[in-house]
Amino acid sequence: MSKSTVLLLAAIGLAAIAPRARADAASDQASLLNLSLEQLGDVKVTATSRRATPLSDTPASVYVIQGDDLRALGIRTLPEALRLAPNLQVAQINSAGYAVSARGMKTSLSDKLLVMVDGRPIYTPLFAGVLWDQQRVLVEDIERIEVVSGPGAAAWGANAVNGVINIVMRPARDTSGGFAKGWAAADGHGVAAAQTIAAGSDGAIRLYAARDQHDGSETADGMAIPDDWTQDQGGFRGNWRKGADTYSLEGDAFTARSAPRGFGPVEVRGHNVVGRWARELSPDDQWSLQAYYDYVHRLDPAVIDDRMAIADVEFVQDKRAGAHQFTWGLGYRQARDDSRPGALAKLVPDDRTLRWANVFVQDQFAISGRLTANFGLRLDSNSYTGVEVLPTARFSWRQDGGALIWGALSRAVRSPARFDRDFFFPANEPYFIRGGPDFQSEVSNVAEVGYRAQPTDWMSFSLTAFHHWHNRLRGGTPAPQGGVYVANTVQGRTWGAEGWATLRMPGQWEIAAGFLELREHFELMDGGGDSPAIADQGNDPEHQYLLRATRRIGTRQQLSAFARYVSALPSPAIPGYVQLDARWSFSPTPTTEIGVGARNLLDHRHAELQPSDGLQPSDFGRVAYVDITVGW
Repeated sequence: MSKSTVLLLAAIGLAAIAPRARADAASDQASLLNLSLEQLGDVKVTATSRRATPLSDTPASVYVIQGDDLRALGIRTLPEALRLAPNLQVAQINSAGYAVSARGMKTSLSDKLLVMVDGRPIYTPLFAGVLWDQQRVLVEDIERIEVVSGPGAAAWGANAVNGVINIVMRPARDTSGGFAKGWAAADGHGVAAAQTIAAGSDGAIRLYAARDQHDGSETADGMAIPDDWTQDQGGFRGNWRKGADTYSLEGDAFTARSAPRGFGPVEVRGHNVVGRWARELSPDDQWSLQAYYDYVHRLDPAVIDDRMAIADVEFVQDKRAGAHQFTWGLGYRQARDDSRPGALAKLVPDDRTLRWANVFVQDQFAISGRLTANFGLRLDSNSYTGVEVLPTARFSWRQDGGALIWGALSRAVRSPARFDRDFFFPANEPYFIRGGPDFQSEVSNVAEVGYRAQPTDWMSFSLTAFHHWHNRLRGGTPAPQGGVYVANTVQGRTWGAEGWATLRMPGQWEIAAGFLELREHFELMDGGGDSPAIADQGNDPEHQYLLRATRRIGTRQQLSAFARYVSALPSPAIPGYVQLDARWSFSPTPTTEIGVGARNLLDHRHAELQPSDGLQPSDFGRVAYVDITVGW
């Protein structure tokens, strides 16, 4: 029996013997569906500028997914949750693998999107992207997900090129009691449990454990694919307040394993711990100090056996000085990577220590009563290319009636990762792909203009137009020894528009709709013709439309539905499809909920993205499920 399974059983046992406390029923009754659009517009987001700013005042393309929306739809994984954001493109690759991107350039190794859980980045320095199969959070404890499309490099640094996602978990102090939940579907099953324990007069600790089993997928002709995935995970989150200080400490530990594959199963284990200390000196002066340690050992016999240990510390201060609101900070990160060759690939050298350092400053001030400016500059240092300069300039104009017009100019980079400099395929000579010793940062210069308004007390909407100029993108150049070097050989543009609208009748129903129109053009930097490197920049749909509806039926029932249309992918070709999910829930008591739902109601079977390994894509079809949650 694995350690995580033992942790799971221990947590459920703790929940069973814990004193019966008031459950989170009050929070459930005060569902976000009961809030007005004006109240939702006052929700503060931090993913744009590191400063807590009301959503209605934020000069960026920001969509907020509320935790209640995830629970209403029976969502279980982070990529499924991110499908609800109209400014993201999410494609499922296999039973647990996904590709997630903003404004295009989507591949199984998407590397231009910064994703954080409570401020802790979860991308891997191996390829600067997220391994979504091993990312698990307790959906029941998500407060909101802030999704920013467009560059965030001036605030967050390299890799925040096309977007920033921050998953914000509910503080333990805002929870009480506990719950146990189980779900079962034709393609998997899982259980989870959590318990909050008081810690002092103004603190609490939240313990949780979960186990998920995703069954293997199939090809279009019904052939089974050995991509089953099982993950056990447990953790804690503690929050305390003492005077002007707030403290938090949280951590997770997990193990995961795939079904046996050609060279053996993929096995992953890891753990992390994050500590924060924040002090509010005054409403206009506060600072925070955060440190974390993150370790992951991923054994993929076909690719590499890798152990990555990351340590990070960061200080941020937000302070008003006269008419200027300054936010500044500095940080340092170090990663120790220890790898061993797989059957098909290797990293040279096997071991490497990577270091990053940064300092940034932002200045927000009013030019006039309606016009506000926000200038930001970040200097990022990395082990491969030295110092990168990341500026941004944002302006916003408040109209009569409260509508906001905003515009922005920004520069962002995706700095080299180990797969750019150190990756060799196959594992023995002659090599077909060689890491590029001179590979430089990929660069994006971005212009955006947006409009956000709430014309009535029951409707709000947001529109954004964008244009990205990309330079020095990843490609290949012939190597004298044979094969190709990884090199900066591609340039191009992505442009389009994204928008969404929300209609809300508090306490009764909500309807949300969104769209993304995307166009792309890539070419070799020397002006040459087609190249495999151009196709590698992403296989993206031109059109994406989303529609979501939630209806309260009395005080005990709720019906939720989510639909999205994704147009065809050009190369490799994948037909367009329509996804329709729906869930009905019933609460026989304030702390108990029974849910029945289905995914892909209109589509017997469809593929979403071609795997990068060239194998046949997985097809996903109609699946029914049931879930039960019991709280105390």
